[in-house]
Amino acid sequence: MTANPGRAEIALTELPHGVPARVTSIRAGTGEQALALRLLELGFIEGEPLRIVAFGQPGRDPIGVRLGGRGGAGAFALRRKEAALVWVTPEGHP
Repeated sequence: MTANPGRAEIALTELPHGVPARVTSIRAGTGEQALALRLLELGFIEGEPLRIVAFGQPGRDPIGVRLGGRGGAGAFALRRKEAALVWVTPEGHP
């Protein structure tokens, strides 16, 4: 997926707890294509709403994510390495 220019995108790892956001892209580097494909298969697709619902301890790893709106895809625990590939736009940003 590609980024949307002019949008306030941040990595999912930077999204504060409880702030609603939408997936804007999956950004995979060399050797991360299989992981990016798995994230897409789970439902981390452009435009999908999400929010962080929990952080693990220590080091805020894993990150608990609620994906989808009402009756959406569900809840997932992502390692920080996985969450870093997911880029989002917090709601309220253009």
